Amino acid sequence: MDAFSEPAFADQIMETPLSEGYSQTPLIRKLGIQAGDRVLVLNAPEGFALTLGELLSGCKLLKLRANNLDFIHCFTRSQSELRNELTSLQQRL
Repeated sequence: MDAFSEPAFADQIMETPLSEGYSQTPLIRKLGIQAGDRVLVLNAPEGFALTLGELLSGCKLLKLRANNLDFIHCFTRSQSELRNELTSLQQRL
């Protein structure tokens, strides 16, 4: 089975809203993003901004070339892709 195929028991999985039975803590708080943070999100899946929720006071979502960042959320499809990105991203914090 590859990483994107359905498990054999997929037909047995009950469909429930993501928030049902799950912590009501906003994702932005779980990630540790604070008021005034300079935030970069790379390669986010469609709809991630809605999942992230409302930014805290003074938070700024910045473009790819920004430096002096407080938080970087980088989505990758493989460990090798992450390794390739990591060094340059660390220098931007």
